[in-house]
Amino acid sequence: MTMYVRLAVAQLTDPVSDPTDRNVLPMSTLILSDAFMTEVSWDGCTIGDAQVYKNRNCNANGVKMKDASGHDLPDDWMWWAGVPRAKIKSYRFADSTNMKPQTVADPGLPFELPNAQRKEESRQAGKGSSPRA
Repeated sequence: MTMYVRLAVAQLTDPVSDPTDRNVLPMSTLILSDAFMTEVSWDGCTIGDAQVYKNRNCNANGVKMKDASGHDLPDDWMWWAGVPRAKIKSYRFADSTNMKPQTVADPGLPFELPNAQRKEESRQAGKGSSPRA
């Protein structure tokens, strides 16, 4: 039976970075924190690809933001990056109990389209193409 677990630490062979936010430095070590969370599938023997989530309610320094009354805002996880399991050198599981996995939460990962149908693409050359000699 496959389940989803969180990682406390993951050492990567290649750093992962945010292409849209230059304030986030490339990270070769992923650490569970208020700002970042890493989930992997686990079948009891090997882990699957890692999905990294970033908390939208943390500032650039990784500190939780507060509402007008001074209470911490609730976690708002968004998918941030994926890391193939082959790029994970070492890892350690987090002590998570009764967690609700983000990986299987609605609407799912951004590259997964439920019930998606692929359109068949034309294999003909477009306008302006000339046959090769």
